[in-house]
Amino acid sequence: MSTNSDVAGGGSSSTTAVTAETVTGFHVLKVDGYSKIDGMLGHGRSVDSDAFFVGGYSWRVKCYPDGDCWQTSYCISVYLSLDHPIEKGSYVDARLQFSLLDKASGGEPAGAPYTRPFLKQTRTDPTVVDALAVPPSDRACHLGSLLDNKVGGDVTFEVGGELFTVHRYVLTARSSVFMAQLFGPMKEATMARVPIHDIEARVFKAFLHFIYTDSLPALEGGGEDKAVMAQHLLVAADRYGMERLRLICEDMLRRFVDASTVATTLVQAEQYGYHGLKEACFKFLKSDSGNLKALLASAGFQHVKSSCPSLLEEMLAKVAL
Repeated sequence: MSTNSDVAGGGSSSTTAVTAETVTGFHVLKVDGYSKIDGMLGHGRSVDSDAFFVGGYSWRVKCYPDGDCWQTSYCISVYLSLDHPIEKGSYVDARLQFSLLDKASGGEPAGAPYTRPFLKQTRTDPTVVDALAVPPSDRACHLGSLLDNKVGGDVTFEVGGELFTVHRYVLTARSSVFMAQLFGPMKEATMARVPIHDIEARVFKAFLHFIYTDSLPALEGGGEDKAVMAQHLLVAADRYGMERLRLICEDMLRRFVDASTVATTLVQAEQYGYHGLKEACFKFLKSDSGNLKALLASAGFQHVKSSCPSLLEEMLAKVAL
């Protein structure tokens, strides 16, 4: 800091300049044999870099090949982690940028970024400055607790024989359909207990969790179980106008397309107009002639025929044996 003062003719003026010092560095994380661990670790398990120092602090890059949680299991999660003890009252702020490096040259790729299977190296450029250490937002945690403890709940939904007490202002802030139901001329606006049909209780519970926290709860079971949940949540998202949830579920289903789910996923994609999801199913069937043969011989094919007969011609045209 520097200060200037000048007094002339009985007046005075002063200038103060404050300069924030920064330290910049970078670290390259190289993952050899990335294609062998992609899809094998499971969400929430990371590959960590060695510790490196920038600005007098120790850092690590944490790379989650299968996402840091279930909601992001279809993509890569990368974080910069402070690997350094900080005394209470200390101030640290890190501003960072992640970029992919070209496998051959080591530089940033000039064209489109690599897709997931080809990720080899990640470069982290942290800039460290002295500032107040502000914790990440805990809004979702507080709203999730509000949903769990039901304090102040003013409307109850009856779903599959279970009761869910919630806060109408939270629901209406997130969904225009709930806004119309709970504050419009519809009969639900005057009901203390609102019945909901055609949704399972476990699905509605996960749906409420997303409304309050903007994330999906962790689910047990394998890919088929998660795909079934995603199919049900996709219907709920479409029904209540939750666009972000719809996109998350559609991406999940594209990841979980296999012989056990392709028939129901095809029907759902056709009925709701999810063209990207339908193309993912066609790609799976075309990737191996055995996939289409298995579908044609399965009960799932009868489901496709009875539910969406118009889909058969398109499917057979795009997926040739």
